[in-house]
Amino acid sequence: MGTIGNQPHRSTFFYSDESFKQFLRELSEFLRHSEFDARDVLLAYIFVELNRANNIAVQDGNFRDEHAAGIGEILNNIDITLSSIKESLNNDSLD
Repeated sequence: MGTIGNQPHRSTFFYSDESFKQFLRELSEFLRHSEFDARDVLLAYIFVELNRANNIAVQDGNFRDEHAAGIGEILNNIDITLSSIKESLNNDSLD
């Protein structure tokens, strides 16, 4: 996973017209040499696509959790630094 400002290129999660036509050609070829009917194959494909979509959502959630934790750590460091500066300024004013 990349970091903010250094994100890798995202994978595409859609079909172009050409890739969809290729999918249909491959499906047609598969059905010619298979004992499965088109309905069963398409239902299996839908299941695979739903599983893929779920995996994408889980991965997205993991990335968001990691980013939120990183931002929380940065904010905590800022708070500690500002508190230290405030304490230092208070001590200097007492002297």
